[in-house]
Amino acid sequence: MSMILKSLIALASTGFFVVLAEIVRRRTHLHRELTRKIAHIGVAVAVSIWPFYLTWGYVQLLAVLLLLGIMAAKYFHLTPSIHGVRRKSYGDALFALAILGVATFASSPAVFCAAILHLGLADGIAAIVGTKWGKGHEYYVLGDRKSIPGSVAFFIVSLLILIGFNIWALHPASITTIIVLPFIATLFENIGLKGADNVTVPMLVVIALSSF
Repeated sequence: MSMILKSLIALASTGFFVVLAEIVRRRTHLHRELTRKIAHIGVAVAVSIWPFYLTWGYVQLLAVLLLLGIMAAKYFHLTPSIHGVRRKSYGDALFALAILGVATFASSPAVFCAAILHLGLADGIAAIVGTKWGKGHEYYVLGDRKSIPGSVAFFIVSLLILIGFNIWALHPASITTIIVLPFIATLFENIGLKGADNVTVPMLVVIALSSF
């Protein structure tokens, strides 16, 4: 199979989850933040395996194309399930930039996968948990709403991702890293305002895991 065909499959896999989120938003009464996170999680999971069947150069190229697609969709209001949130956030564009940054600095496909899963699974599940069960347990960081259940969920998912990384990676991280990194990642997620955590968290993971 040619690399171009593989790239088209990679882009189609991300588009599938965006379309799915749109369908769910239009046919249900789910909170808009939840449908946004459906797309967020699905796209991140699809992207996390790109380096296992694409070269780094193609991953970087697709990240740029994804960024251009996000900007166009936002400008033309094509994906309200993703861009319909009322709060001001640059998270969607930073999502694509994070993929580009992680692809540039990751030392292996396994490191890339762990970093992007933090971007998708940990952050996405934290947002869903916070939306569902965070009422009455909120706190604010420079005006941005956070919740204790959401932060706990982020920490747990981060820990599980890193345990999985150590099981499958050719060069596993130290036990200290596996224990400490989820705490630091959760802190970065809290202070990453206006979607900045979409870049700071995965790049933190890349730096921590690529040093081994």
